[in-house]
Amino acid sequence: MTEYDYIIVGAGSAGCIVANRLSADPACRVLLLEAGRSDRNFWLKLPVGYYRSIYDPRFSRLFLTEPGEAETSPGDADRPQFKGVFMRNLHDFSRASGRPEYLAFIRRNAESIWANARNERNQFGLFWAGPFDRADACRQSSALDALNAAIPLTAGS
Repeated sequence: MTEYDYIIVGAGSAGCIVANRLSADPACRVLLLEAGRSDRNFWLKLPVGYYRSIYDPRFSRLFLTEPGEAETSPGDADRPQFKGVFMRNLHDFSRASGRPEYLAFIRRNAESIWANARNERNQFGLFWAGPFDRADACRQSSALDALNAAIPLTAGS
């Protein structure tokens, strides 16, 4: 059985940076885990393939979620807020890059939040694709960040 000094779950931006920094030390054995299926598809091998795969349900969840979100959310009070921070920054990045795919991603998530992740008191939950789980400050702030990122998109700008 192989042993590791560090196991990093999630190869998002932060997970990759942490893995890179830790693996810079040749004495450290680092395992980086990511959810998902096989990556043998042709488009996943090309840098331009990202734009073909990001909105393909075979490769993407199409909604901003975290692996194991339902199981880990009760013990992690801060993580839900990062989804909103991501959406807010994605909006700024999309305006600078001019890529319509990012704007469509923001709009789709905002529409799903409004349709699926709120209760009768207009409080927002963690699961943007639904169902509503519970309301707290992090969930509310995160969803509002995503909705605010989408406001200029609905105003036609």
